[in-house]
Amino acid sequence: MQCRLLATACVFLISGLATAEGVSGQRLISALSFNYSVTDSPGQADVAIKLGSDEVDHFVLNSSKPLHAFAVEAGTTSAHGILSYSIAASPYLSHIDGSFTVMAGKSPPFSYKGSIVTWTASDSAVLFQTDYNLTSSIIVRTLVRNNNRYGADVAVIDAGQQIFSTTLLPSSSVAVTPSDLIIGSDKINKGAQFSLTPPSALANGQLFLSCTFSSLTIPPTNFAADVASWPLEMQNAGDATTSSQLSPVSGSARNNRRLVRVHAVTQRYQSQRRHLTE
Repeated sequence: MQCRLLATACVFLISGLATAEGVSGQRLISALSFNYSVTDSPGQADVAIKLGSDEVDHFVLNSSKPLHAFAVEAGTTSAHGILSYSIAASPYLSHIDGSFTVMAGKSPPFSYKGSIVTWTASDSAVLFQTDYNLTSSIIVRTLVRNNNRYGADVAVIDAGQQIFSTTLLPSSSVAVTPSDLIIGSDKINKGAQFSLTPPSALANGQLFLSCTFSSLTIPPTNFAADVASWPLEMQNAGDATTSSQLSPVSGSARNNRRLVRVHAVTQRYQSQRRHLTE
């Protein structure tokens, strides 16, 4: 009986060994089916998990949320584990990895740890995006791309219209607006300064903005604060998969006949502003 189960598992594994083509597809491992679709802008992977014909979980992985823990069930089959997302600069491969256990009826548990899919991400893939609301209509948008992990693309957007943009690099880490930025009654005075602190293994990258802005309802206001923060690399998902302690679906959860989701906690950067009114 065990030999038959092992042979079946090998068939399932062989069916999913190919690398993603068109960066979307399906990977079948034991009783679990992973349907995935990877995009570069934004850089993320949309993943659905199926047990048989039942979709039991659906989520998005990206640089801000690189881990997803799950405990799912359909009929007499259940599974629990964790998936991790890692995006790399070319020519290195990006990948989604999994570490999980599948239990089907009275059969012995089937455990798997390894790759779900690999692909080559484009240089322009967006790793991080942060929108900072300077006012209700003025947004400072920071993008960190795959080929510029130590720098950032910065744009000022007012009422949906881009009024300024620049790319900051470690070798060119300061940009200053050459003129007033004006749309309607909204204004950012000439000389607004964007300063980049590149990320390192010890500290997040940061974008600091110093400017004076005003609007119809806001008098000229001095502003000086960080408007974005991002790590150089994502959390090592491999460490999380080896250290996480995930239990099988409990008896009470089995009565629901569907799924129980356990989402990995992620740290989110929350901007803090300091306004000094003139």
